Amino acid sequence: MEKERKKKDKFQTAIWFVLGVVLVIIGGVILIPLLKIYGILWTILAVGVATYQGIKLFSSKSFTMWETINDED
Repeated sequence: MEKERKKKDKFQTAIWFVLGVVLVIIGGVILIPLLKIYGILWTILAVGVATYQGIKLFSSKSFTMWETINDED
């Protein structure tokens, strides 16, 4: 029995990382001064997305939420 972990596509992870960074900037510059608590919540969520995707993108280990197991008998 063989176990195999597959990483998500690096391009998709990079797109989500850039999007997260852009959302953090939008939250910090526009939404926090404009919407106060909702802008803070938005920015916290965006920081979480950017951090998670950044770890996936720049980590040397296989970091996945799902595991693909191939059974070959």
